[in-house]
Amino acid sequence: VKTLMAQGLQQMQLGQLDNAEDTFDRVQRIAPQNSSVYARLSEIALKKNDGVTAEGMARRGLVLAKSPQQKAGFWQLIMLAGSLQGRTEIVNEAKGHLQKK
Repeated sequence: VKTLMAQGLQQMQLGQLDNAEDTFDRVQRIAPQNSSVYARLSEIALKKNDGVTAEGMARRGLVLAKSPQQKAGFWQLIMLAGSLQGRTEIVNEAKGHLQKK
């Protein structure tokens, strides 16, 4: 899992979003409880301007997130995804959770 995560991150840095997405999909199948993989899949969806997928992945990761920092990171992704979709209710929901910290 660690090797695949590193490979996926490298692919993201090189702008190989489809390859990175495939790699992270493999990680998700191997380790579905790994919240980090959902963050990466959400980031890729954002880069592809797919706000709906980005939000969905971030919300799945949020359920698995353990630390307050992880949860805040997922709310950030949800806020960006909501903004990309032009949905102010999602942006406001995320801002509300981020301000509670």
